[in-house]
Amino acid sequence: METNNILAIEGTPSGLQEGYLSRAALQALRRIPHLVASPLSPLAHLQANSGKDDPAELLRRWQQEHDVWTWAMPALLNPHRAVTLLMGDTDTSILGQYLWEDPSGLMPGIRVGVEPEVLTVEGPISSEMVLMGLLETLHLSGLPESDPLRIRLSKKAFWGVMTLLDAYRMALLKNRLLRKGGFPKGVSIALLREAWGLGCSQRDLGWAVTMYATLLPDEVPVQFEEALPDVLHELEVAGLLTQLLPEETADSDTVFVFEEALEVFFQTLVPSSLLFGLVVQTIPQPEKVAYSVLGGWRSGSGIWLADFADIATGYVELLFVGPHFVTTALEILLTEGNTEKYAPFFADTRYHPDFLAHALLDTRKSQSVPISPVVTIPVPLAQGKVEVSTSDHVPVSACQHCGYPLLTDAHFCAHCGTPTQAKQVAAPACTACGTPLREGVKFCTKCGLAVH
Repeated sequence: METNNILAIEGTPSGLQEGYLSRAALQALRRIPHLVASPLSPLAHLQANSGKDDPAELLRRWQQEHDVWTWAMPALLNPHRAVTLLMGDTDTSILGQYLWEDPSGLMPGIRVGVEPEVLTVEGPISSEMVLMGLLETLHLSGLPESDPLRIRLSKKAFWGVMTLLDAYRMALLKNRLLRKGGFPKGVSIALLREAWGLGCSQRDLGWAVTMYATLLPDEVPVQFEEALPDVLHELEVAGLLTQLLPEETADSDTVFVFEEALEVFFQTLVPSSLLFGLVVQTIPQPEKVAYSVLGGWRSGSGIWLADFADIATGYVELLFVGPHFVTTALEILLTEGNTEKYAPFFADTRYHPDFLAHALLDTRKSQSVPISPVVTIPVPLAQGKVEVSTSDHVPVSACQHCGYPLLTDAHFCAHCGTPTQAKQVAAPACTACGTPLREGVKFCTKCGLAVH
């Protein structure tokens, strides 16, 4: 998604620092040579427009909001952990995105909003703040504990049940318009096809097909409408539906009546429930992106979760659970990953706004420097474990006085102002391929050669 709203979840403390950049200022980042954003950065999905870039605006914002961008810019351009939170009901659709530079989320993070003409950041945000805000929004304290109830479905059957849920909601709304009482006992196949089409085309996150198509874009079945009769037959064999032929009903179309398990599921969630989805993406090691997805509904009687742990083997589970189970699941997703033994992470000073500003000023002095895109490898939401190819940065030297990284043609240190005419200390490089090496690494990230 290119456009989203900042999610103001309950429980989030006020007084956070805020900064923003216009689209023209963001496009000025393209002037900085060899700048590559992380595949988890929202800039990976930000399309360039026909307007001119504005490097002066970018520099001015960095200067006016210096304290904010000092910690926000590395998290925005070089995130190794991203949490995307989606919520929707009958009236609203909300999307929030949170980014951290390190994969364990221990460094200051940001909440980011991307609108058509401006990008906004707010923070510092911690993983615990996101967890507590989400728990407050779900109001779990008012729900009773219950023994877990599980419904195991094939992937296609899961999409069929989500389509049935949306069609059931459409039928209920129709009954209310006609002032008919009670709940629908079934839906027609024509209404199911309509529900699937609307779910795949609209952006209302209160509808099940829309929510899960957003969370799992690569899992949406192709030409599902054609496969719908087979999917309904699978649900009928499983004892979840009963098919009524046209001559058995007053309708001219085939109607599918819900059996008790589905009827309870639908009546629990419709007409009033909050649908939510959570995607946690991390880069635990170079050139790898891992993700976890959780979806669910919060109704007056409890929580239903969609568990995708076995989706790789072709199955999804629907679980009716109590608040303790939900709290534990969210803690594992949002905070327990912080205790995993990731390789030591070192902040990359090349994403510091002072360093970026220095590089941008150098490009303005030399008009011969070609403009290159900020992001080269966009990764779709919830892509899973993928190979990510990133471009190498130009080798830098370090200031002899304070050790701050320097561009090749820099005449003064951007941190302490010391002249750089004296011989600089070159950054270490791989003896096999010449790739710059970060201090303390044991292997080259490009060719794998052991570093001695």
